[in-house]
Amino acid sequence: MSPSSLSATINALLSLTLACTLAQPPLVSLSETYELLRVIEEITAPIELSASGKAPVDIFGDLDMLGRLLEGQVEEGEKNKEGGQDRTTRALGQLKVVREALAR
Repeated sequence: MSPSSLSATINALLSLTLACTLAQPPLVSLSETYELLRVIEEITAPIELSASGKAPVDIFGDLDMLGRLLEGQVEEGEKNKEGGQDRTTRALGQLKVVREALAR
């Protein structure tokens, strides 16, 4: 998956999450929802499998852009304490939120 298509997918997923939380009518069809869930699994499965009881490792760098976007939301004091692993964990958590919103 190219970085530009990954970035577009992540942006679409975040927009969809926002729309779901605002209780608007569905933005995507059922088949598109399943496709988005498949893409989320494709991105998160290698990361979750690499964790095996340890901190997750973003082997392919798929969550790097999302982690950087989320890093701007962390308070400055906390940002200095956190490294790349925390960025991956935070990005993985955001994708779990998106997956749960799609499952509704």
